This record gives sequence, C-alpha cells and structure tokens, in this order.
Amino acid sequence: MLRLLLAVSIMLVLLIPITFGVLALGLPHWLSLSLLAGFFLLPFLLDGSLFNRRKTLAQQLIELETKGLLEQKRFQIKRVFGIQAVERKGAQYYLELEDDRVLYLAGALLDAYEPTHTLRRRFPCSEFIVYYHKIDQTVLSLEPQGTVLEPELYLPPLMLICEYPPPRLKSGAILQKSYEVIKQEQIKRTGV
Repeated sequence: MLRLLLAVSIMLVLLIPITFGVLALGLPHWLSLSLLAGFFLLPFLLDGSLFNRRKTLAQQLIELETKGLLEQKRFQIKRVFGIQAVERKGAQYYLELEDDRVLYLAGALLDAYEPTHTLRRRFPCSEFIVYYHKIDQTVLSLEPQGTVLEPELYLPPLMLICEYPPPRLKSGAILQKSYEVIKQEQIKRTGV
C-alpha cells in the first residue's frame, strides 16, 4: 500500500511536465489522453490493486501455516444428526466423537460438502480434519477422509433466524452435553 501511495505522489509531481511533454508532441488529443491515462494507471496495474486479486482458500491456508497460525485437528465420528440450512447460513451438524464428546459444526462452509444433483454427499463422514485459525479458533476448512455417514436425523431449519446458531455456540466447538441430550433439545427447539 505504501508503494502505491509513493507511486501516486511521484506521478502527481510529474503531472505538469508530462502533460506538456505529451501535448508538445503534436499528437491527436485522444492519443495524448490515452498515453496520460496509461501512465497514471501503471502503478495500479503493477501493484495489482486495480483488479483486487483475492487469494484462494488454499493460498490463505498456506499463508496462515507459514505464519504459524493454522491448527489442524483430526476427528473420528460415531454418529451425527443435522439441522437443514436456513437462508444461506449453512447446515448445522452435531457429531458424536469416538470419545463420546460432541463436536458442533455449522455455517456456509459446509455447503460445499452437501449433495447436489451431480455430486454425492462427502460430509459428514467417519473421519475428517478441521483446520482452525490458531488465535480465534475459527473453522477455516475441513478435509473429509473417512466413509460418508448419513445423519441419523435431519431436522428442518429453525423457524426464527435469530435462533441460528444456537445461543453461545461457535462452529468447531466441543460441547459439554451428551449427544442424546443435545439431540432431544434440538428436536424440541425445531418443533418436530
């Protein structure tokens, strides 16, 4: 960003001499203006900010890993139940781990693993890796590795968007209640 500001300020200083120089060449006005515009767009093109290149998820993960900010955890699942997505918020899954704890995953990130008319379901599955941001523990990505598990129960979406996600739950959290207790609470919340 500093490079861009420096380039723009240098270009402003050179504006008057360059303008008179281009006009003194006796070129048609449209060509003179094109040359000037190109001269002023050059720093933006070289800096890349003109086209706002977004990094892919893979590039972001590599960058976080090199900075030591990427954490990965492997999970093995016994069973799962889910709640359907509501208004682009993504589905919610409660996954019972091999050690009887419950992992909560939710959000638009999970949409990539939902079945479509051309792709089979890839998640939830018996084993997978979750990539977390080391500082705030945000779920960044997941990597399915085991066999696909169909949710034993797939509840309809919550009726009120203000109920999504359930109070004080963050995707990627390990819950303190048992799988059966959570399932019964969610059945009651969704009104099934």
